Amino acid sequence: MKPKKTISVRVSESVADKLTFMALKKGLNRQGYIENILNDLTLSIKIPGDVKMLYIEPSVFEQIENSFSNEKKGQEISLKKLIGDKIWNTFEDTTKRNFGKEFRVMVESGEFPELSLGKKKSNNEQQYNYDLN
Repeated sequence: MKPKKTISVRVSESVADKLTFMALKKGLNRQGYIENILNDLTLSIKIPGDVKMLYIEPSVFEQIENSFSNEKKGQEISLKKLIGDKIWNTFEDTTKRNFGKEFRVMVESGEFPELSLGKKKSNNEQQYNYDLN
């Protein structure tokens, strides 16, 4: 059996009561019942092994690609600038941190050949060198 990951969901008291009632009808506790529902819902979903950031919309990556046309070769640039303030400011702080870390790995592994790792600013913001060949 694979290890389980804890998730939390907040629902109204009436929803929790209904889930408990439905679980008891199946001879389960509420936790087991909800696990079964989620397992059934996700059974047919296939996630490619190389997908790292399911929490980032594909349009964000399109924005990054489109940003290259506005930048000058040899310029230093940040992920925040590539995405733009409007989109960047919609992200939670944890999303910004995680995406920043994963984006760095993507750049290092060559997924964005236009970019190479640059220096970090004093605020710890990773910079990238824009070196379109």
